[in-house]
Amino acid sequence: MINPERAIILLEIDQKILDKGSILADNSPEKMYLLLSGLVVKQQGKLRVNNLIYAEVFNLSWVEQELGKVKLAINAQKLPQSPQPIQKQAQLPSIAAPLTGQSEEICAAFLENIDNLSLDQLEVIAQAIMQQKNKKKQ
Repeated sequence: MINPERAIILLEIDQKILDKGSILADNSPEKMYLLLSGLVVKQQGKLRVNNLIYAEVFNLSWVEQELGKVKLAINAQKLPQSPQPIQKQAQLPSIAAPLTGQSEEICAAFLENIDNLSLDQLEVIAQAIMQQKNKKKQ
């Protein structure tokens, strides 16, 4: 897994390549990573996207969106964590259970592992909870 700071560097390099068509190749670890991964090729001392389909799917808009997510995650990690009172933490599974349609035990297990989830996974879970909540309203 790539750490968030390195992900930003890789995404910014990718952004430059997509924006300019190519960039000067050097032996920086990040550019070598992109080269060795096959995402880019080196031609005449420059790096360019290796696969046009990749460039279409993972375009500038996607790169900017991912950069925003990674930067948001880094900023969230830097925020001071305020400890939740134990009473409120203990109540979370019983609050989450009706929203998700899952048992309190499943909700408790989920909440214990929430720190290991990516932002994308949390977004999918949040959408599922909202869908479940909307179904119950109908």
